Amino acid sequence: MSGLWKVASYCLLLMTIVGCSSTPDKPESTVDYKKSQTVPSLEIPPDLTTSSINDELVIPEAGDNQGTTLSEYDNKPTTGQGLSTRNQAKVLPLAKKIQIKHENHTRWLVIQEDASVIWPKVKQFWLENGFTLTTEDPRIGIMETQWAENRADIPQDGIRKFLGKVLGTIYSASTRDKFRVRLERGQDPSTTELYLSHRGAEEVAKGDDWVWQNRPADPELETEMLNRLMVFMGVEPEQANTLLTATNQPPSSVSRSELTPATTGAVNLILREDFEQAWRHIGLALDRLGFTVEDRDKDSSTYSIRYIDPEANGKSSFWNKLFGDKTEPTSQEYFINLLKEANFTRVVVKDNHGQLITSKIAEKILSLLHEQLQ
Repeated sequence: MSGLWKVASYCLLLMTIVGCSSTPDKPESTVDYKKSQTVPSLEIPPDLTTSSINDELVIPEAGDNQGTTLSEYDNKPTTGQGLSTRNQAKVLPLAKKIQIKHENHTRWLVIQEDASVIWPKVKQFWLENGFTLTTEDPRIGIMETQWAENRADIPQDGIRKFLGKVLGTIYSASTRDKFRVRLERGQDPSTTELYLSHRGAEEVAKGDDWVWQNRPADPELETEMLNRLMVFMGVEPEQANTLLTATNQPPSSVSRSELTPATTGAVNLILREDFEQAWRHIGLALDRLGFTVEDRDKDSSTYSIRYIDPEANGKSSFWNKLFGDKTEPTSQEYFINLLKEANFTRVVVKDNHGQLITSKIAEKILSLLHEQLQ
C-alpha cells in the first residue's frame, strides 16, 4: 500500500509542476553567462574555413584548467605597491575617459588611457561575468574567452523553471558564445581603441545526430556586452544606453568591398575606404571569423594570421575517428597586407617571404573577408 501511495504522490507532484505554467516565461535578461557552467566535452567539427589551430569549436570539459579563471585571478600575487592585480583594476576611474565611435553597425570605444591600464580592467570584467580566458596576449592586445553557454537562451516554462531551481543545470542551451577584445593604439597617441567581437556556435540536427556548427556573429550581442563593459568601467547605465542608442543607424546599402582579378593572376580585395577605416574593418573581420592573429604591424600595414587549408588537410574519415586518430590539421602563416591607393585600399595575401600568393588559398581567405565585410 505504501508503494501505491508513493506512486500517487509522485503523480500529484508532477501534475502540480506542469500546472505551474504552460507558457514559457521571458528570461530576466538576454544574456546570462554567470550561471553557466562547464559541460561535458561537445565536439564541434573543425571550422576549416578559419585559421584557429588550438581553437576548434569544442565546448570545455568540467575541470578544464587551461586559461584564467576568477579564483586564479583573485589569488594572483600582489604588486610592488601592495595591491593585487584585481584591486588595481578596481581603483582605475575610466568613466570620464570613454567615448564610443561608430561606422554603420560597427561600434568601438576610444579610451583616454594607456592599454596597460585598460588591460587588467577588461580581464576582470570577463572573469566576473563567468567567462574563462583562453587567450591573453598583451603583446598584440588580444584577449579571448572560452566558449560559454548563455543560460538566457533556455526557455523557462513551468517544468524547466522548477527543475532548474532544484537540480541546477539540468537543461542546457543549444548555443555557445565566445568573445574577443582587441586593444589598439588610437590615432591620438594618448588614447586606446577597444574592439569587441562575437563568435557563435549552435547545435543542430544532422540525420539522427546533433552536431555543432558556426553561426553568424551577432552585432546585437556585441553591443550588449560593450554596454556591460562600459558600465563595469564606471559609466552610468543610463548614460551607456544613451551613448549606444545614439550610434544606432541603418547599415549602408552600398557595398564597400569587392573581389577583383589582378594581372599577376592573384585576386585582390578592394575596399572603398581610406586606410584607417580599412585597417579597422579588416581587423574586426578577422576577429569575427576567428582567425588566429599571430601579430599585427600597422606601420607595415600587415596582419600575420594562421590558416588551415581545408583541401590540403581534408576531414578525418569515419574510420580514423573510430580508431582514435587525433591528428590536428596543420596550419600555415600568411600575411594580410593593406596597400594604400588613391581612392581605396587594396588587400592582398603574401607568404613569409613577402611574395604575393596567387593560389586558391589566398582567394579563399580574401573571399571570407569579403563576405564578412558585406
